[in-house]
Formats: sequence, C-alpha cells, structure tokens
Amino acid sequence: MAWLRSTTRLRNLLHAVLLIGAMAAIASSIGWLVWGDVAVIWTAAMVAFGLALSRNTPSNWILALLRAVPLSPAQWAEGYALVEELSQRADLNHAPRLYYLPSPEPNAISLGRGKQSVIAITQGLLQLLDERELVGVLAHEISHFRANDIGLLNLAALLSQLTVLMAFFGLLLVVVSLPIYLISGQSPPLLLILLLVLAPYAVTLLTLALSRAREFDADLNAALLTGDPAGLASALDKLKQLHGSYWEQIFPGRTRSSPWLQSHPSTRERIARLLS
Repeated sequence: MAWLRSTTRLRNLLHAVLLIGAMAAIASSIGWLVWGDVAVIWTAAMVAFGLALSRNTPSNWILALLRAVPLSPAQWAEGYALVEELSQRADLNHAPRLYYLPSPEPNAISLGRGKQSVIAITQGLLQLLDERELVGVLAHEISHFRANDIGLLNLAALLSQLTVLMAFFGLLLVVVSLPIYLISGQSPPLLLILLLVLAPYAVTLLTLALSRAREFDADLNAALLTGDPAGLASALDKLKQLHGSYWEQIFPGRTRSSPWLQSHPSTRERIARLLS
C-alpha cells in the first residue's frame, strides 16, 4: 500500500506540474507576444499577489454567502470523531471544522487551509447517505486538504483568468490597430489573432483536466484512508442515480456535456476505478 501511495503521489504530482506549467507557458506567451518582457514579470507578480490574497481569505466569508451553520462537537459527535480519525490518518495538523448547509442538494464542500479548513455538508447529503458512505465522502474531502488541491486549483484559476484578460486586451489592441495595417498595406498578424482567440479555451480545458485529475487522486487517497473503496463507490452511485434521474427528466436520452468540458470525471469511471 505504501508503494501504491508513493507511486500515485509522484504520478499525480508530475501530472499537476505539467498542466500548471502548460497554463503558465500560455499566459506568459500571450503577455510576451503582446506587451514584451515586462508582461511576463507582471504576470508572475499578479499570480503571486492573487495566491497570497486567496490563501488569506477567511473561509467564514464564503460560508456566510452559502448561509452555512457551524456544527459543534456536541451537535454531531460522531461526525467530529470521524473527521478527527481520518485527519490523523492523513497526517493533517488540523482537523477541518464541520458546517451544515440547509440545502436539499446532496453535496460536500471543502474550503480554506490549515486552521481555516472547513467541510460543509448539506442536509440532502446527510439524508441520502448511510454512515459507511458518509465516511467515504469525508475521507475524499480530507484527501483534498492533504494534497493542497484547493491551493492548486486557485493557482489554475488565477492563470486562467489572467490569460482571458490578457487575450481580451490583446485582441482589443489588434482591433484598434487595424486602420494602421490597412493604411500601411500590411496584413494583420493572423497567427497572433488565432493564438489570442484560442488561448483562453486551451487554458480552460487544462484547468478542467487538472480538476478531474485531483478528483481521481482524492478518490484513491480516500480509499487508502478508509480501507473501504466500496463505501465511497456506493455513495457515488447514489449521487449518480439521483442526479442522473433529474437530468434525464429534463433532457431525455441526452448527455449533459462532453467529458472534456466537465470539472469532475464521470461517476461511472470513478466507481470503476474504486472497485478495481
């Protein structure tokens, strides 16, 4: 098991580095082609500032927007005991706090880092899952904290937003310069225009690919933490049946979207990997 854990961790680390590196290369290339060397420096500075800001954003702000209610150990002793045990197995310095979301939609949300880490669980999830399945979901969320997935996805989101912003202003600059090209008889930089148009889509696809990879990794680590991959698989199957029946009623016989355009891998594939 230790060999599997270390091998998987190395593979996922390399995968994340490649995806983040590709996103950073696209963002830097856009800045360099449009504004020169100084844009690369400004891009790095803005990413660093954005990461520092996101790391210091209190989870309470987001929880207030979601209307989440804190749960005390006295209110849910079993839940806190499970989270404490799983956090110790995951070698976390601080066990996440638990919050309750009065929503019928079954979901669990991970926020923050360190002492600010929080897992918010909806009413719908508590009603849908039994204890064994809930352990698997909690282990999945704790695995996100262990791998610092929240910080990694924040970095990806910042690179994506910067790429979109720089591509927009780059295209605006090209449009403003069109009269100059026409007067001088020169052709507009078609290759640059194509790059500016495609770059935001490329970075978005890379961001979604990173998110899907982190979900697979969290599933695997949850199975290793609990020793019960079938428990999480059962929870995913219940969620699939609930969401599947809802979408089939609205769009009978049609899929929701392409797998490349989803932030999470297909539930069927996640279950298959867990049961293997």
